Amino acid sequence: MAAKPGKRRAGGFGELSFHIGRAYYDHIRLLERILEEEGLEDVLCPGMGQILFALFEHDGCIIKDLKDNLRLAPSHLTRMLERMEGAGVIARRPDARDRRATRVRLTPFGRSLEEKCRAVLAKLNRVMSARMTPGGVQAMKRDLDKIVRNIRAYMSPDDTKRRRKSP
Repeated sequence: MAAKPGKRRAGGFGELSFHIGRAYYDHIRLLERILEEEGLEDVLCPGMGQILFALFEHDGCIIKDLKDNLRLAPSHLTRMLERMEGAGVIARRPDARDRRATRVRLTPFGRSLEEKCRAVLAKLNRVMSARMTPGGVQAMKRDLDKIVRNIRAYMSPDDTKRRRKSP
C-alpha cells in the first residue's frame, strides 16, 4: 500500500543521507562551473583542490604524507597526481634520502595557479553560504565535522584501501 501524499516514511528522500548526497553532487557541479568561468576546466577538476592547497602550504612533501594527512585512498591520490602531472601542475621525483619515497612538487605553472585557486575557493564559499548568517555557517561546519567523525569512527582504517564494487 502506498503512503499517502504529505506523510513521510522513515528511509525516504527527506533523510539526512539524501540531503548530504544532493549537496555533494550540487557542490561538484558548482565547482565545475566556477572552474570553467575561471578558465581552469582543462587543468583542474574536482578532487584536486585539497591536494593543491596542501602543496601550496607544504610543497615538496612525500606522497605518503599527503595520503595520510588528507585521508585519501591511495588509488584516488594516484589518479589525481597522474592527472595533475599530465596537466603540468606537479612533478613527482624520488626523495634524495629515501629512494622508496616520492616527493611531489608544484611546477612553476602549478605555483602560478595559487591565486586563481584561492579565488575559486572564495567564490565557491560565497555561493554556498549566501543567505546564511556567519553563525549559521559556523554551526554547519561543526555539524559537518561531527558527521565526518561519525563516519570515520564507523569505518576501519582498512576501509579506505578497499575498492568500490560496481553494482
